[in-house]
Amino acid sequence: MFDLSVFLPYLLNRAGSRIATSFSEILKAEHGITLSMWRVLAALHHRDGQFVGELARMTTIEVSTLSRMLGTMQRRGLVERRRPALRAVGSDARTVAIHLTEPGRALTEAIIPEALRYEVTALDGFTDDEAHMLKSMLTRLFDNMGRLETAPDRRPSKRLAS
Repeated sequence: MFDLSVFLPYLLNRAGSRIATSFSEILKAEHGITLSMWRVLAALHHRDGQFVGELARMTTIEVSTLSRMLGTMQRRGLVERRRPALRAVGSDARTVAIHLTEPGRALTEAIIPEALRYEVTALDGFTDDEAHMLKSMLTRLFDNMGRLETAPDRRPSKRLAS
């Protein structure tokens, strides 16, 4: 019998939604940004100067949605688009790298302690090894699911959890 209460996609969504909803409220109320904007800022803080496609993959935001959001963030002075000095092979004149501005970096650094507080709260009661293992498993799970997007037969294998 199918038991939703132990179904992995349900559990992931439930945990993620609880964190995202609460953190989104803080971001909006205290900083005037959305959770998606935060993901962009955090991704650029991690590695500044990403191209839109790279940023879309890292943040899991659809390219057209991301492009519109970057326009909003640019108008707010949080990011800027720069053309690379040396064009990479295969790039064209539309290729731009996205960079944090000083106000964008300052905002990101102001939010990081709150983001870390959410992580600490979510991992309360986990040992350091368990937290590391959970993060590693979630990364692997994400990578595994990417294979479904590129597989000719998009149906999952017959292997099911008991």
